Amino acid sequence: MRRRLVLLLSGCVATLLLITGSLYAASYAGVFTFVQSPVPIATASAVNGNSQPAIDFSNYSSVGNQTMSLRYNSKGTCNTTRDREEDVRASVASGGTSPTITVTFPGPTNVTYPLSNVHFHTHAEHKFNGTYEPIEAHLVHFNASAGAGRPQYVVVTVYLRPAAGWSEYDELLFNTPAECDPAVNRLDINPANLLPTSTTTSYRYEGSLTTGSSSPYPGPVAWVIFDPSVGRTLQSSHITAYENVFSGVGGNWRAEQSPTTIYKKPW
Repeated sequence: MRRRLVLLLSGCVATLLLITGSLYAASYAGVFTFVQSPVPIATASAVNGNSQPAIDFSNYSSVGNQTMSLRYNSKGTCNTTRDREEDVRASVASGGTSPTITVTFPGPTNVTYPLSNVHFHTHAEHKFNGTYEPIEAHLVHFNASAGAGRPQYVVVTVYLRPAAGWSEYDELLFNTPAECDPAVNRLDINPANLLPTSTTTSYRYEGSLTTGSSSPYPGPVAWVIFDPSVGRTLQSSHITAYENVFSGVGGNWRAEQSPTTIYKKPW
């Protein structure tokens, strides 16, 4: 009888994970585990993600333009030796108002995640349908008080492709500060233009950070990834300049980790 009960409970847990999806269920510390990131995104094998939590991006449009502080994020003390886990990142300058996203978890419970920083990897970390895009922007949202069973990090991934014109990402990444330089301010950044051009469909999984002091890297991180076709643009010269910063170490991306289930929302 005890063995049958254990099997029954195990089946219930498996069913719960299948129904609610990894973004919610897999974040319970001590019960489920998360995978290491990045993982490949293959849209053909993505599964129904209608049960994934809804995300409201409307505050990005209502918060207004911001001054963002851009700096080189050095690993450890400031030096001129490149590291694959370094990056250039932007955050809302002191006195500004960080845009937020609102995630609706089953219950329903709304949890607000402020934008912590926007940073960049070249080439992209998440291979999308077998291809690495030139640059992947991570919009990192963090809430240390998100609550039990909920990830503290929600990272929105926006792929950047070369194009003429001047985008919000060009405004951030032109003449980026060197490793030991002070931060520089970028004025009148419209946060809404940092999001993909459409937020209707996303690909979800629960993984880890892609940098850390040692492997495995911390998590869980709720990854929200958008198709490159709705990504943003960056002038070719700015892509090349960013690639050149990390050319000596082969780019600032973490190697692909073991594949996992990817959820598509809406289905």
